[in-house]
This record gives sequence, C-alpha cells and structure tokens, in this order.
Amino acid sequence: MSVGAGTRVGEYLLEERVGCGGFGEVWRARHHLWPEEVVAVKLPTDPEYVRQLRTEGAIQHRLEGEHLVRTRGCDHTHDPPYLVMDYVEGESLRAILARRGRLPAQEALPMALQVLDGLSVAHAAGVVHRDLKPGNILVDTRGVVKLADFGLGVIRDRATASLMLSGSLATSSGAAVAGTLRYMAPEQRDPLATVDSRSDVYAFGVLLFEMLTGEVPQGGEVPSDLVPGLDPRVDEVFRRCYTRRERRHADAIELRAALAPLCDGSAPAAPAPAPAAAAPAWTPPRFVEPPTLRPAPHGARLLAWFIDCLVVLPFAWCDGGLLVGTLYEFVCHAAWGATAGKAAMGLRLVALDGSPAGPGRALLRILGDLLCYASFGLGYLFILIDADHRGVHDMVGGTRVVVAPSGVSAT
Repeated sequence: MSVGAGTRVGEYLLEERVGCGGFGEVWRARHHLWPEEVVAVKLPTDPEYVRQLRTEGAIQHRLEGEHLVRTRGCDHTHDPPYLVMDYVEGESLRAILARRGRLPAQEALPMALQVLDGLSVAHAAGVVHRDLKPGNILVDTRGVVKLADFGLGVIRDRATASLMLSGSLATSSGAAVAGTLRYMAPEQRDPLATVDSRSDVYAFGVLLFEMLTGEVPQGGEVPSDLVPGLDPRVDEVFRRCYTRRERRHADAIELRAALAPLCDGSAPAAPAPAPAAAAPAWTPPRFVEPPTLRPAPHGARLLAWFIDCLVVLPFAWCDGGLLVGTLYEFVCHAAWGATAGKAAMGLRLVALDGSPAGPGRALLRILGDLLCYASFGLGYLFILIDADHRGVHDMVGGTRVVVAPSGVSAT
C-alpha cells in the first residue's frame, strides 16, 4: 500500500513526512476524529524492518518517563504496519550538531544528563538500547530531551520474563550484530558476545565527545584535547565510558551519578540558561525534516552531472582519464561532500542520517557507480522512481544527494 498526505493509518491521518532512513519513515499525523491530537507514525519501508518495529513498540510501551518517547499504539499486521508515538515538536540532536558543529559545555552537559535520565529508566527495567546516537535523541521546543528508537533494543535475560510481550523480542544472548558503527561498542561487533548496559555506556561516551567537540573520538583523545579549558572531570567521565567493558560504568544510573556534579549539582529538565558571556539562548524550531535532508530535484542533479562532465572533459582523451574522473569524484565527496557540479547547484552528498558521507561511503558509492556502468546505466534510473531520488550507487554507498541549507555552501 502506498502512503502519502491524507492516507489513513489506523485512527490517524498522515499529514507530513518529518523523517526517513534506510528502513522506515516517520510522519506527523492527526486523529481522524480529534484533530487536536497530534502523533508521530512510523512506517517501515523495508519488510525486514517489521519485526524491529514490533520490538520497538513493545519495549517503548513499557518504558515511561519524561525523557522517553512514549508508544501509543502498534499494529504490525496492518497494511502498512505502523507504530504510533508521541510527536516531539523540535528537532534531533543530529540536526543540531549538523547546524552548530558542537555545543558549549554549559549546554552540552545538562543535555547529556537528560539523555542519561531516559537511559537510566531503560537500564533499570533491564533494557539495552544498542543504538544510542544523535539521530535517536530528540530535543523539543522547551529544550527537553527525549530518547527514541528502541528498534534495536534488547532485554537483558533477567528482565525478559517481566517485559516480554511476544515471542518476537530478541534477548542479549546470541543477538545479531546491530547498531551504528561509529557509536558501537567493541562487543556489539561480535555476534557471539553478550551485550549489556555497558554497551550503551560506551555509546554515550562517543556521544558526549561529539556534543562537546563536534567530532567522534580517535585513539586516546579526550574532550579537553579539542576544547581547551574544559573541566578535567569531563575527561574522567569520558574515560570511564570509552574504554574496555570491565572498566566502564556499570550502567546509565551509575554514569549519571558521575556526571551530575559537573552540572552544578542539579539535573534540570531543560538546559540551564547560559551565563551572560555565553552565546545567546537557542530555541529549536518545530520538528520538521532539516533542509539538508530534502532530496535534490532531478533537474538539479542532471545539471550538476553536466557541469562535472565539463570539469573532467580535458582528461577524457588522455591515458588514465577514467582514473582521473574517479579520483575527482572520490576526493570531492570524501573531503567536501560535493563535486564542483553539486556545489554549483547547491547540493551535497550525505549519509542517510544527514551526517557527512566521509571517505568510506564515498568509496562505496564509486563501487555502486561501477554496478551502474555494468548495467548500461540502468542503475541510475532508480533516481527517477525512488522516493529519495537515490540511484543504485547511492544505495550501495548508503548515501543520498540533498539540497544544502540556505546560506550554507554545499562544500
């Protein structure tokens, strides 16, 4: 069943798509009888995601707290299957970091504390999130942080009996490898290893580092290496997360106790007002898909391709011309997120969650180009029929071409 604005799903009428990823999409919707009741409806776009949707609904239904997105309904047998959740009017932490780069400590630490408030509820109930990352953290217009997306969550064995709603929920024993690589604890990459709350603690350390510095940690770095003058206690909290499992904090509850004193001994529901010398207070906009995630129009992509052809044309008849063209595309996408053609048309290449594509995805995308060439260009025709205007090369690379935000260079 195809869906769009006005489609009725269960008791709700879809209004606007406010987010999408590789496996599903989220719509803002209203109750068909009581239009003042606004919710978020998640729909799977991949049949393999239906079980994950069912898991997410079952877990989130039992977890209640101010800093958790609440489940209102779920029907995995409906056409299409759906999950109804609280609608958060605001934006994701990923969108905030994409726009601002990094957050000052006086804003990042209270926000991180709220993440732990939500994660502590889950850990106390025996639930491991397994996919803690900026894209799964929402910030509403009041600055209240909400933890969402328990689709990859597992239930620790001791809590399975009290939380199991159906035979479909996975436990931590023998769970499949799942998560987002840059936030994934080492044990999550081993299908035979047991995953517990310390895996979320590791992911939180990466998240905290990124909030404070705008980057993910490399090697033995600590946040103060990139943020001079940062309270050294922050480094110690980070070290107890980003380390071997036996050295990490046991769970989010213990970790929160270590972080709370760094927030002046308080745990406000919203970030504390910045001091007079700090940047002006920020009010997040309503929760809509950021401009950077709007698919590039077909015409703009075609013109960008034509401009790039002109750039590499002088090398077309030289020995190694194909190699030059391939290196041109790889370097431009890996370093700046856009070739000359895309930059001229105000476009850029990003990962599915809106983060920079980076060298790895740029290389995979080139491999996808080879598949398109091998199919005599048929792989590129998917751009015309895919909802996000993605060709086979984008599907292989896990990327998409989007419109850059107003006033920001695509590079």
